[in-house]
Amino acid sequence: MRTGRELNWSYMIGMFVEGFAEVEQMHEHLRAKVDGRVSPHEDGLYYRPRGFTEFTFEAQLEHAYHHLDWVWGCRHATLTRAAKCAWRDFRNWEKFPLAFRELLPDTPRRAVETHSKTVLHFESILLGLDEAIRVGDEIYLGLCAHFDAKTCPCPIRWDQRAEKVAPLTERRLTDLLRRLLGALNFSWNVRRIPVERVRALSARARQRRRCYPAEFPKYLTKRHCRRRLPVHALSPYTARATQVQRARSRRGIPGRNKL
Repeated sequence: MRTGRELNWSYMIGMFVEGFAEVEQMHEHLRAKVDGRVSPHEDGLYYRPRGFTEFTFEAQLEHAYHHLDWVWGCRHATLTRAAKCAWRDFRNWEKFPLAFRELLPDTPRRAVETHSKTVLHFESILLGLDEAIRVGDEIYLGLCAHFDAKTCPCPIRWDQRAEKVAPLTERRLTDLLRRLLGALNFSWNVRRIPVERVRALSARARQRRRCYPAEFPKYLTKRHCRRRLPVHALSPYTARATQVQRARSRRGIPGRNKL
């Protein structure tokens, strides 16, 4: 991790708010379901007409990964470079941070195929999302602390609680983002496990489930894994796109999703 360089806080806060909004929406929807209340997002685009399924969970989590990884990737970029956003920067900034190697599996794992009719354990998912909300709120206040009500980038909503919070440093941002991404990984990896079994997991088993899911290889590079994930290890959401990309590579055609 490079320190001593000025960070692009005004651009980072916009990216973080975009990704964290997905996490908040998932949390509000599942918390309402568990508590027996009507979800405010019941008629939203994601949950109509089948409700919260494994497909919608995968789509929302992938969107959240995209923006939260981007927060780390663009932290040293200038406003001019961020506004221009070359294609190479776009692909590099959305990758899972290499600084968080402890959240990466030792070897590529075989992904469990996602299915719209899979029974999800909402309470297990909420164990990870609850932590993600707490850590994400701390990140948001620390980012807001770099501005005031007049200088906060529009349309970001400045929070008055930021007046009592110290501005984030790069080291603190690294620790909090590591915890946030680990919590999101945990919520996905325990989605099919009953909450009683999740609470009984050992510390080592919990740490293993905080590793990056094998179902999201789009945000990994060759430096993340010793070998590429086989196509059968990908979810249907990304398998077809990966097959097309690898076919293009064999023919010498530049691809858009290099794994």
